[in-house]
Amino acid sequence: MCGGIKSKQMTRDEQINYLRIALGLQKIGVNNETADRIIETYEKVLKLKGEFSIKDAVEIEMKIDKKYTEVKVRAEANEA
Repeated sequence: MCGGIKSKQMTRDEQINYLRIALGLQKIGVNNETADRIIETYEKVLKLKGEFSIKDAVEIEMKIDKKYTEVKVRAEANEA
């Protein structure tokens, strides 16, 4: 902490939103799902460095697909 200001960790939803907005300012249009995939991939690449593999890519794909399938199902249920 610096100057009495508490640093707050961003939630994943905040990270997704801020990245989507920043990319939009760079004329790169993405939706939340794509922004989430970018963040997940980038974090994994930083963690594994040169060891990122197809297995890691598939794990991210499955995780994001599951998350956004659940989001779509909840949205559809709310519409009904």
